[in-house]
Amino acid sequence: MVKSCVLLFWACLVIGLVLASHVLGAPKADLFDFYADSDELDLEDVPLTPEEEAEEALFASFSPDDDEFMEILNNEDEAVLTGRQTTVDIIQQLKDLRDRRLREAEKPKEELQRVQGQQELKEEVAAKEAEVSAADAKKAEAVVALTAKSFDEALQKYPYAFIEFYAPWCGHCKKLAPELEDAARQLAGQPGVLVAKVDCTVEEVLGRRFDVRGYPTMKFFRHGKYLQDYELGRTAAELVAFIKKKSVPITVALNTVEEVNDFMAAHPTSLIVYAEPNSDALLGVRDTANQAVVEGFAFGEVSDPELIVKLGEQVDTVKVYRSFAPDEPHVLRNPTPASILGAVLAYGFPYVNNGPEAWDRVMSRKVPIIILFVDMEGEGVQNTLDWFTEVAKENIHRFSFLYAGKDFHSRLPTLGASGDIIPTIVAVDAETTKSWPFDESKDLNRENVEALLSGIADRTLRPHYTSERPPEDNSGDVLVVVGDTFEELVLNNDKDVLIEFYAPWCGHCKQMAPTWEKVGQHFAQDPDIVVAKIDASANDNPAVVVAGYPTIFLFPAGNKSNPIEYKGLTRHFDDFVAFVEDNATILATGMLMATTMTTCNARVDVD
Repeated sequence: MVKSCVLLFWACLVIGLVLASHVLGAPKADLFDFYADSDELDLEDVPLTPEEEAEEALFASFSPDDDEFMEILNNEDEAVLTGRQTTVDIIQQLKDLRDRRLREAEKPKEELQRVQGQQELKEEVAAKEAEVSAADAKKAEAVVALTAKSFDEALQKYPYAFIEFYAPWCGHCKKLAPELEDAARQLAGQPGVLVAKVDCTVEEVLGRRFDVRGYPTMKFFRHGKYLQDYELGRTAAELVAFIKKKSVPITVALNTVEEVNDFMAAHPTSLIVYAEPNSDALLGVRDTANQAVVEGFAFGEVSDPELIVKLGEQVDTVKVYRSFAPDEPHVLRNPTPASILGAVLAYGFPYVNNGPEAWDRVMSRKVPIIILFVDMEGEGVQNTLDWFTEVAKENIHRFSFLYAGKDFHSRLPTLGASGDIIPTIVAVDAETTKSWPFDESKDLNRENVEALLSGIADRTLRPHYTSERPPEDNSGDVLVVVGDTFEELVLNNDKDVLIEFYAPWCGHCKQMAPTWEKVGQHFAQDPDIVVAKIDASANDNPAVVVAGYPTIFLFPAGNKSNPIEYKGLTRHFDDFVAFVEDNATILATGMLMATTMTTCNARVDVD
């Protein structure tokens, strides 16, 4: 009811204001004429001026529920028709009310815009700072991250590359990171040197390609080819020293007679190739010089045809000059890379070398090594070395010769010798590490040693195998092999044999043991597949060289001379089963399906 009264009052007020505006604002004559011409007052026939329309719109913009609006009207309701000034006051108050509210309404929008502007500014600044930080970080990181796509290109671009193969979770890798970064910074000005890294958890292909089995693994490449693993200290200083030592020219260009003479004077034991530029002989020498086993050997090249003639040499000739035999350089005509390397290893060093110093080099020849165990302070040692050197000179093409002092005499029993008689000789196969001890019941002289060499060369002399006793009970799912039973259980049968070479003290071997037992159980019902193990630290074998533990080989039935090494990065149950499935010659009927089903439902992590 109250609201209806208010609405009626508001309508009457508007009408009154309009009438008052006409009456009070018109000239007197017009006023009388207006009434005189009107039979009745019809408001709808009265036209509104623009000002009146604006005032009407102003009133319409408020609601009767608006307390402030109604308060203004209530304060002036008695005087609304008494004069124009009062009406103008009402209109002005309503305009002020409207404007104030508009201003108040704009404040939140302005504040919101201000806040949003500040936020956008902050985000823009943060984005720019992030870009700068990323750019700075990228610029600051001296160690280059390589991928499978960029790896080969990097090796072609940089003559010398030191590359770490790592895993982000590896604690040793994390510890190495700042040292490697420091080393890279120090080498930043070194021409042609690259210090890089490969994340093997992402670039798995590169890890398999370079046989990465642990982290970090560091490798050095020279002229695009792998040279050697780095296994020395991990401080920045040690890394820098190694990289600088390796990052040097591998051959010396000799362009005059004087340069040739100076080179030979500085390097009495050296190799010089006489060949035209880009010839097979010259490239073969460079390939040989780029191998770690000839590290430190001096290589020279004469490629000017006129200089070759002037020196009295023939094109495509390699000569190995020796300080210990200055009148007898070893000569190769039309050499191949293999013959060049063989000549350096056989003729580029003394006929008899100190064992510890020359071991890696003579092992790389892959010919049997004849080791003389002597007491360098003993009586008659020089006489023994003299005739031993003569034997070496005549047989250097098929054997390598070393001598070893007291520090290594304790190893004689593991090689089949008693260790009680010095001097003595033991021959070791460079590829399988099997040994042939000298018969200590005979006199150690030139004749008997030459007989030993003949027996090894014509394979009439059976090698010695270090061996434990075979177990009395060998009925387990994993067959136990020892040195004396290796040929019988692994080689001389028609079964596929998967064998682990382990060491009892090896942590990885201990960790893998339950998995290996499970692999044995898995194949136990297949008569054509044998799962075995051998303690390689206590037993020799005639088939493979074991360089680390655990090492796993599959000897396929019908092809035992070509065992297949397992090179997977993980040692899980299903990895080993899949390896057998992929490589075994024989699989009994039904085993493949059973194997597949078991593999899908079982996985034992060992790493």
